Amino acid sequence: MAAESCWRNLHLLELDNNNNDISSYEKRFERLHSGLIVAKNGEYGQCGYHDFNDNIVIPHKYDAASNFLHGRAIVGIGNRKWNNRVDQIYYLTNQDGSPGGKWGCINQNGDEVIPIGKYKMVGFGKVCHLPCQTYYELDYEVIGFKGCCSNGLLLALEYESDKHGFLDIEGNIVVPFLYEYARKYTEGVAAVCLEDKWGFIDMAGHEVLPFKFSCASSFVNGSALVGISDGYAFIDLNGNELFRLNHDKYEWIGSFKDGMVRVKRGYNKWGFINDAGNEVVQCKYYEVYPFTRGLAKVVGSVPFVEGLSHYYYCLVDKDGNELEMDDTGKLVPYDYCCYLERKIEEHEKDKIERANIRRMYDW
Repeated sequence: MAAESCWRNLHLLELDNNNNDISSYEKRFERLHSGLIVAKNGEYGQCGYHDFNDNIVIPHKYDAASNFLHGRAIVGIGNRKWNNRVDQIYYLTNQDGSPGGKWGCINQNGDEVIPIGKYKMVGFGKVCHLPCQTYYELDYEVIGFKGCCSNGLLLALEYESDKHGFLDIEGNIVVPFLYEYARKYTEGVAAVCLEDKWGFIDMAGHEVLPFKFSCASSFVNGSALVGISDGYAFIDLNGNELFRLNHDKYEWIGSFKDGMVRVKRGYNKWGFINDAGNEVVQCKYYEVYPFTRGLAKVVGSVPFVEGLSHYYYCLVDKDGNELEMDDTGKLVPYDYCCYLERKIEEHEKDKIERANIRRMYDW
């Protein structure tokens, strides 16, 4: 089996508590999106909602929209501004061009549970990835961004106070508008910023970890990344430090999945650290994907071949070994030299073909 095919087909079978397969598209659709999915009317048209048979259920009248979660979806109206960094991502702006737009929340009948424009922002706030400087931005995906609420609570930003709080799916205030910045709830807690210090609160708004961090990520798989005086640390839900990282070691630090964390050093140099903070997969890849069942998909960059740059696709294990699947489906060491020789041979053939074409037209 070609490494590219193996790389693209690696997936995780999803089973429910009774070991029934729930990974099919139809089952995932119904389970994740309440039977409705957001769709655009043309490439730059407005958003509405269709059922699985592509029938229009909620008319196309929104400039941005999320898929349904907990029976609710976030919708927005405003001028779109294309974000070139990520496909299918827009900013909504006000008429003067400033970030914003008007946001609200609807149910599966299209009724506005939270009126559009009542709050400055509804849904989830995105704080840039640590350990970059922490700031707030309004990022919304026009087709199916990550969903409108987590643990049944919606993050909202109030006009009057310019502070963040949380609402339930009926629009009632559960956590007061007290915080300068906030992240959505994960694993029962939310990272929030009060007077330039980050801490964590529970679903009722009670402090569970003190406001003493310079920045904080959401909890994922029982750990979160926080800023401390001399760098960064991963902590557990009780506030215990798992390990520390130097302030200038990595430009980007992800969250734990399958015991591994994605990290970035320099321009497009990605790798992984383990749960002890050791870099076990060297930061040398153009792109990496989270670990699943002990393996991760990676994209490596082949050295320039007479001005042409190529990439190779393979798997890595938790020791950093590059692997691929042979014709029998068995994992074997990845043959980088064979790949490079094949690319050079293809490049030479391409040069000959281009030269023949030039001679034909010159004739």
